[in-house]
This record gives sequence, C-alpha cells and structure tokens, in this order.
Amino acid sequence: MYGWSATPDAAEHVLQSFEATSRHCPQLTLTLHGAQPEALATGDDAPGIGRVDILRTFDADRAALDATVASITQLQRAWPQGEITDQVRAATAQLQTRAPQLLYFDLYNRQREHPWAAGESAAWVRTDAIVNAVDKVWGHFDRSEASRGPSWIPRAARELLTTKPEQLAAFLRHHLAEQPPISLGVINGPAGPLYNISSGGAHRTHLFRILGLPWMIAELYARIPPRRFDVACVIDTAKGITEAERVGRGWHTLLERGLLHGRIHYEGAFAVLDLDHAPAPWLLGDAALASSYNTAYERVYPGALSELGIPTAALADRKAWEQWLYG
Repeated sequence: MYGWSATPDAAEHVLQSFEATSRHCPQLTLTLHGAQPEALATGDDAPGIGRVDILRTFDADRAALDATVASITQLQRAWPQGEITDQVRAATAQLQTRAPQLLYFDLYNRQREHPWAAGESAAWVRTDAIVNAVDKVWGHFDRSEASRGPSWIPRAARELLTTKPEQLAAFLRHHLAEQPPISLGVINGPAGPLYNISSGGAHRTHLFRILGLPWMIAELYARIPPRRFDVACVIDTAKGITEAERVGRGWHTLLERGLLHGRIHYEGAFAVLDLDHAPAPWLLGDAALASSYNTAYERVYPGALSELGIPTAALADRKAWEQWLYG
C-alpha cells in the first residue's frame, strides 16, 4: 500500500480505509492548526501501486480466485452456449431492477478543504459492493468506438463462458491483473466498504456485476474525509437557503444520535461541521444521496446500519429516511 499524508496523524485515518470497517472511531483526532498544504499532494510525484503489486495480490488470494472460477463454471453449466445472449439480457434487466447504480460519491471533492491523506492498494473486492460504474444503466455504454458499445457485454460474456474451466484462472489473470487495472474509490462504512469506479474498468465491472460473479481484483484509492464540511458545498445551491438549513438540522440529529462525531458552528445561515469521525460518510450528504447509499449498504451488509443505530424502517426509502431524520 502506498500513499501520502500531510500530517503523521492522517496516515492512521487513511490506513483504516483498507481495514474493511470504519466501525471503530479513530484513536487519534486530527487538530487544525491553521497551516494547510498549498495544493493536493497528487500527480506525478505521488506514490502509487503498479502492475507488479496487482499481480502479486491476484496470486496471493487463491480463495477469491477459486470462488470466482467456480461461479463462472456454474454459469457455464446453467447457460447453454446458444442461450448466453438471452441469459445476459435477462440478468442485466434483473440487476437494473434489483440494484440500480447510485449517484457518484463526490462529497469530498465539493468541500473547500481537501482531504489530508490518501492511499492506494490492490485487493480482491466484493463485486456487489461496487455501486457506481460510470455508465448509469447496467450493460449500457455510450462509446464512440463500436467495439466498446452495447455489443461489448454479450460478446465478452460469451468469450468468458466458453473458456475451458482449466483455463479460467489464466484468463482472469490476463484480463483483470495484466491489463490496465479496474480502479475503485473506497467509501468506507461500519461493516465494510462500498466502491465507485474511479478512473478505469467500467466495462469489466458491468460484466462481473451482470453475471453475479463474487470477486474482482482492483486498484483501490482511499482518502480520509475532509476535517471540515461546509453545508453550502453539500447541497445543490439552486435549492436555496431552506435546503441548507434542512441539511444542517440533519447534521445536528446525526451528532445527537452518535452517527457523526464532531462539532457544528455557523457561518451566517450555513452550518459548518468540524468532523472527527463519520462511520458512514454518505450520511453527510443530502437526503437523496444518504437514502440511496443506505439502501445499497443494507443490501450488501444486512443489519450493519441498524447496529450502528439507524432503525431498519428508516432504511426503506428516501421518505422513510427523511421522516426519521427530520421528524
């Protein structure tokens, strides 16, 4: 794992993003001393992982590879070659109904203060935890190249599902680890992370999600949340002051119920949160973002948010979330 940290304490926070859970509150709390880096510590000088690291990780977790190969082999037995296209079409429609993609998680990018630490790693990840994959509808691509458009999924599924079982491990190694990596942004949560596609791998991710394959090898990028959240940078400002006041009121409720840790002050009518810890950081967003991520998180990690303190009834939909949060 490689990364950068503007302060020594920030390193602990970003390392926790690769620990599969943010249930525990960090032992160290960052303190703002006024000085900040002039710019994000990213670019050509930022350390990162390479292909060798991804290949090493691919080879190290035999259980994830074996489970994925077994899942593919099961599909090969269940789907005759002549029915693959129809089966893929049906699986795509089912996935779109059962688990539509979420809004891209960009709360950190919108804040005036940027995160002070970030890290990259490689890991086998649960495919069902990838909740945003660039193209909004599963299996639908809008690409200028014909080979990367709507025909890609059926063609790739046929190639995968007609590969001999004894060749599948090498096939996956080539297409997942030796090719440019699937790049995922980590959104940590109380029982484990969710992921958004960051900069590459959308086609392969769509394919694995549609086929219901359990694991993918990916390059992971994680950041600690900014220590300061300005409500004006969370909401759609076109919604006006009423929406800003509403989100700020929600932050107060989350603090009172132990779902956020920090302090709130105001700059005029706008709430500003000095954040110590957010076990489920999407709760900082507006109701649309928070409720959609709640629903997905409950699907991937059943019961985790209830254990955190959110009633199951509040996870049903946006209306239920707003009723619980705002009363």
